Amino acid sequence: MQERSADRPEMTFVPRALRDLFLPRRIPREVRTAVEQWLESEPITRLLPVALELPLGLDLDLAKLMSEPHHIALIGPPASGRSLALAQIARRWLDQQPAMPLVRLLLGELDSPSLTPRAIVARALARRNLAPNPLEHNLPCLLLIDDWEELPLARRAVWQRFLIRLPERWSRACTVVALPTGELWPGFRHHAIAPLSAEHLAEWVQRLFTFTDRQEGLDLFERDPLVLLRERPAEILMLALTHPLSGWPISRAALYERTAAFVAPIIVATDEQAGWRIGLTAYRLYRQAIELAAQTTPHPATIRQATPHWRGLCIPLAFGAAPDPRPLIDALADATLPSHERLSLLARSLRERPRLDPALSRPILDEICRSRGEALATLVPVLPVILTDIGRTQSGQLNELLERITELLPPETSTTLLITILDTGDAPPVLRWQAIDLLCRQRILPPPLPTYADLISQAGRCLLAVVHPDTIHHLAEPALQLGLRLLLSGAAGTNRQYLIAHHLLAHTTLPASVRALAPAALPPAEVGQAIVDPMPEVRQAARKVWIRTGHIDQLARFVTQTDKPWSARDEALTDLATTADGQTFIAAFAIGNRLPLDLRLRAIRLLSRLPNGTELLKRLLYAEHEPEIIRAAAVRSLSHNFHVITHLGPLLDRRHPPLIRRTTVHVLSAIARLHQSAALTARTSLLTVLNQPDLDAALTTTIIETLGKHGGKQALAALGHTLAPTYGVTLLETWITSFPALIGPSEQWIDQADNPTVRALLADLMVAIANHPNLIGVELDRPSALIAGHVMILSSATARTLGTIGQHQPTLMPAVRALIGVALYDTSTLRPLSELLNADPTCDLVAIVRNTEHDPPLRYTALHALAQQPNGAEALLYLAKHADSDLACTALDRLQPPLPPTLNEQLLQLVNTATDEAVRLAGLRALGRNADPAAVPALLEIALNNEETTAIRAAALDAIVEAPVAPLTELITSQPEPIRSAALRALSRSPQPGPAPILHRLAFDPDRTCALAAVSALAAHPETHTPILARLIRSHPDLAVRLAAAAAFDASAADETIPVFVEALLSPYPALQTQAFRLLAAIDPYHAALRQPLTDPQQTVVLRFQALHHLSTYAPNDPLIRQVANDPTAPEQLRCHAIAVLGRQADATVVDVLLRLAGDATQPPAVKHAAIAALDRQWTEVGHEAALTALITLVTSPIPEVVLWAGTVLLDRLVPIEIGEP
Repeated sequence: MQERSADRPEMTFVPRALRDLFLPRRIPREVRTAVEQWLESEPITRLLPVALELPLGLDLDLAKLMSEPHHIALIGPPASGRSLALAQIARRWLDQQPAMPLVRLLLGELDSPSLTPRAIVARALARRNLAPNPLEHNLPCLLLIDDWEELPLARRAVWQRFLIRLPERWSRACTVVALPTGELWPGFRHHAIAPLSAEHLAEWVQRLFTFTDRQEGLDLFERDPLVLLRERPAEILMLALTHPLSGWPISRAALYERTAAFVAPIIVATDEQAGWRIGLTAYRLYRQAIELAAQTTPHPATIRQATPHWRGLCIPLAFGAAPDPRPLIDALADATLPSHERLSLLARSLRERPRLDPALSRPILDEICRSRGEALATLVPVLPVILTDIGRTQSGQLNELLERITELLPPETSTTLLITILDTGDAPPVLRWQAIDLLCRQRILPPPLPTYADLISQAGRCLLAVVHPDTIHHLAEPALQLGLRLLLSGAAGTNRQYLIAHHLLAHTTLPASVRALAPAALPPAEVGQAIVDPMPEVRQAARKVWIRTGHIDQLARFVTQTDKPWSARDEALTDLATTADGQTFIAAFAIGNRLPLDLRLRAIRLLSRLPNGTELLKRLLYAEHEPEIIRAAAVRSLSHNFHVITHLGPLLDRRHPPLIRRTTVHVLSAIARLHQSAALTARTSLLTVLNQPDLDAALTTTIIETLGKHGGKQALAALGHTLAPTYGVTLLETWITSFPALIGPSEQWIDQADNPTVRALLADLMVAIANHPNLIGVELDRPSALIAGHVMILSSATARTLGTIGQHQPTLMPAVRALIGVALYDTSTLRPLSELLNADPTCDLVAIVRNTEHDPPLRYTALHALAQQPNGAEALLYLAKHADSDLACTALDRLQPPLPPTLNEQLLQLVNTATDEAVRLAGLRALGRNADPAAVPALLEIALNNEETTAIRAAALDAIVEAPVAPLTELITSQPEPIRSAALRALSRSPQPGPAPILHRLAFDPDRTCALAAVSALAAHPETHTPILARLIRSHPDLAVRLAAAAAFDASAADETIPVFVEALLSPYPALQTQAFRLLAAIDPYHAALRQPLTDPQQTVVLRFQALHHLSTYAPNDPLIRQVANDPTAPEQLRCHAIAVLGRQADATVVDVLLRLAGDATQPPAVKHAAIAALDRQWTEVGHEAALTALITLVTSPIPEVVLWAGTVLLDRLVPIEIGEP
C-alpha cells in the first residue's frame, strides 16, 4: 500500500473514505523493515545462505501465488521446512518488490483468547502502519501464517473458521499458512513440502554438498540413515551444517546431537522473540526427546497426550539416544496407543537403532509380523541388521522368521531385502544361504554384483543364474568363479553342489573351463555322464575323478562299452596307460583275441608306454594267427624303440602281406629322417628293397620319396635304376613270374589271382593308375599297359625325388641332370615329362623345344613349362619369330594373358610382317586372348584391308575388343562369310548396341554361324533388344539360336526361357545339352529336368558327370546319388564320384550302402576303393562311428584288396607313427 500524498492539496476536503480509494499509495517502510529483520534474525540465512534458494516444489512467483485460489496450505511434519518455505516467499517478495504488502503472523505470539482472529489481524496490519486497514477496504495483501501447532486446540478451530471464510470478506488477500500433515482445509491449495522428490533432492545435494561427488551423495540418500532425512528437509540442512566437521552420521539421533552442539552458541545469542523459526521446532522436539530418553520410567500419559507428529519425531530420537530403550518400549506399551501407531513408532525407532539386543528386537519383530501392517515395510531397510544380530544368538529360528517376513512383504520389496541380506558380509551364513534359496524360489534374474563381493555373494548369483536358461551364461563371468568353486566344493551343502554341477553339464554353451569343474562335484554314480560329454576338457575332468578315487575298473569297463562314443573311450584308454593298474588293462586289451579290433588297435598304440610293452609288441608281431592289421599295428608301435629296428628288416620280405610290408616301410621311412645310427640302418634296408623290382607300387613310391629327402649317392644310383629303360622289362618279368595269368584277358585278372597278395597289389595298382594325373584315359587292356602305368607311377615319384636331391644336395646336381637327361629323351616308354622338367630348374627349355621336333610330347610339355615361367612370354615370342611354322604356331598358342605392352607391340608387328598365314592366325588368336584395347586400331585396319585374306580379316575381327559400331556395321552388311560372322561377334564385345533391324534380320539367316553371332550381338545388350530376343525365343526354327537368345535373360524371364532350356537338354546334341544344363541350373537349380541325365543311361558321360556334380551341390542327400553309386551299368568314374558324395552325407544309413559296396567281391576295384575312402570320410569328417565299425568289418573281409585298403585307413587313424626320443 502507499501513504497519502501531501502533493495533492485539492484533496484535503475530500472525505477520508473516498480519499483512501483514489489517492496513490506506497508500501510503508515498516513492512519491508519487518521482513528484512525477520530474515536477518534467522540463523540459517547466515550459516547457509543458499538455503533460501533450495527448491521445495513450490513456485515462488508471486503472480502465481496470487492466482485462484489465493490461499495456500504448506503441509508437512515438524522439521519439514515449512518455515523455510515461508522465508523463501519473503525473500522473493523482497526481490520482486510487488505493489502489495507482506505481513507475517506468528500465531504463537499474536493470538489472544480475548480477541477475535479479525481483530488480531487488524492489529498486526496496523502495527505495520497499514492504516486504514486493507482488511476493511479489500485491498491486496500477502499473509504468511506460522506457529499453527503453538495454538491450543480450541483456538485452532476459531482460526480455521476465520481463515476459511476470509475470502468472503477479503477477497484480494493471499494467505499462506504452514500446517501439519493431515490438515486439509476447503478452499486452500495444499502443497506437501516433504518428502523431497528425486529431482529436488539431486539439486539439494549438488548445492549443499559441493565437496562430495553428486552421484555418490545421491546413493547415500538412498540408504539408511540418510534416506530418512528426505521426509524432513530441515534435517538435510542440519547435515549440510555438520558434515564438513564430523562427516556422515550413523543415525538421525547422532545428527541431531551434532547439530545441537554446533548451534548451541548461536542459539544463546539469538532471541526467539525476534522471529527465529527455521529449525526452532526441530530443536525444541530434540530437547524434549533428550529429556524423554533420560527418564528412567517415562510416564505413559506423556506419550499418550502428545500429538502424533510429536510422537513420530521425538520417540525415535529418544529411542536412538536412550542408554537403555527398555523403559521407552514399556511406556509405549502402557500408553494405550492404537496398535498400528505403536508398531509404526517401534518400527521407526528400530530404524534409528537397529543394533539392539535380540532379546528386545525379536519380540518386536514378531509382533510386527503378526500385525501384517505398514510397520514391517518401514522396517525393511534395517531388517538385514536386525536379522544378523538375531542370527548370532537364535540361528535355529532364523530361516522360518525370514521366510515369514518375505511372505508378508510385497514381491519387489522382499526381493530387495533378500538381495541386501545376500550381500551383507557380516550376516550369518545360514541367513544368507536362506536368502539365496528364497530368491531362487522367486526365480528372479541375477542382480548386479557389488564392488566388494565375497564368496557367498558370488555363489548366490551362480544359483540364481541356473534358475533361468537365459542367464546360465553368467556362470562364465570371471567375477563369479570363486563363488562357483565354493558351491562345487560342497561347502554350501551337497544339494546345492549337485544342483550347480548338473546345470553345468546340461548347458553345453558354457566355456569348457567352467564346465570342467562339474565332474568333481557330481555324485560318484553320475560321473559316467560327464565322461561322454561333448567337450574334451569335461571328459578329462571326469576321468581324473575316477583315477583319483581309485575307480580304475570303471574306467576300463567304460572303454569296452561299444555304445559309447570312441572319442571318449580313446581318451579313457590313454589315461589308463598313466597308472600302474591301468597298464594291466592296456596289456589285456592288446592281446585279447575276443575284443573288438578297434579296441585292440588303440591299446596296441599304447603298449610302447608300458614297461614290458616291447616284449608284448614282439609277441604280437610274430603271431601268425593274429590278423594282419594287428601285426601291422605292432610294427607301428615299435617305432618308439630304435633298438628293435633289426626286427623290422625281415618284415620287408615279399612273403609277408602287403599291409605289414607297407607299414614296415612307413616306420623305416620315419626313422630314416633322423640323424641317428638307426636312421642309417633304416635307409640301408630301404635301398635293399628298392634295388629289386617290387609288385607293390605304393611301397616302392614311399621308399623313393624317403630316399629323396635323406638319400645320398647310393640313393641316386638306385633311383637311376628305376629310370633305366630296362626297368620296365624287369618289372614285367616279376609280374608274370608272380602272376602268370597276367598274359590272359584283362577282364579276368582279378578273378584269376589266386594269391591274396598278388590280387591285393594288382587291384591297388589298377586304382593307382586310374587316379594318376599322367595316366588319364589309359586302358588296362593288356599287360604292357599295366606295366607302363606301373613304371609311370614309379618314374614320376623318381623324377620328383631327383629334384629334391638336387635342391638339398647341390654337389649331386650334375648326376641328377645326367639321369634326367637320359630319362627325358627316352621315347621307348611313357615318361613323366612335367616332373622331369620341374626337377631341373636350370634346364634350357628353349633348346629342348627347338631340338625335339621328332618328339612332340616332350616339345609340347616343354612349351607348357616355358609358358609358366616368369619370362616365358618373351621366350615363346622369340620362338615364334625364329622357329619353323609349326613350332611358331604352337608357341603362340601357349601365350597367356596378360602380356606387357612391349610384348603386345611385338606381337602386332609379328602379325603384320610374318609371311606364313598360319603364324599370323596364331598371333591374332594370341592378341584376342590378351584383349588389349590399344591393339584395336591396328586390328581394325587389318579387318578393313580388302587385300588381306578372308581368314586373316575374320581372325582380326575375332581379336578386337570394344570396337566402334560403324565400321563393324559396314562389314556386316557388305562382306561375305566368315567376315560377316566375325564382325557380328566383335559387335557383341562393343560397349554400344548395334543396329537392331540388321541384327534382327541376320538372326534368321539360314547360316547357323551367322545367326548365332547375331544373337550374341543382341544378347550383349538385352535391355535394348529384349523384344527381339523374346521373338527369337518364341519363333526361331533353330533350337541352337533359341537357346542362345534365352541365355541372354536372367531369372525374371524364367517362364519363357526354361522351356527352351529343357528342350535343348532333351535334344540329342551333346553341345546343346551341356550348355542348356548350365543355363537351367543357373536359373532354377532344383528343376526336375536336371536329374534326367542321371536316370538316362544313353546320355553322355560328360553330361552325367555335370548332373551328378550339380546334384551333389544343391541336393547332396538326394536318393538318386545312391542309385548311381549302386548302378553296375554306370561308368566306374561316375560311380566313384557318386560314392565320394555319399561320403559327405549326414544320413547314417549311407554307411550300410558303403559297407555293401566295399565288401562286394563283384564290384570293380575302383568302386571298392572309393567306398572305403567314403567310409573314412564318414568317420573322420561327418562323425559317424558306425563307419568305424564298418571299416573293422572290412579289415577281416576275405577280399585281399579290401583288407589292404581298410587296414591302411585304420592304421593311419588309430595307430599313427610316433617316433620316440633317441
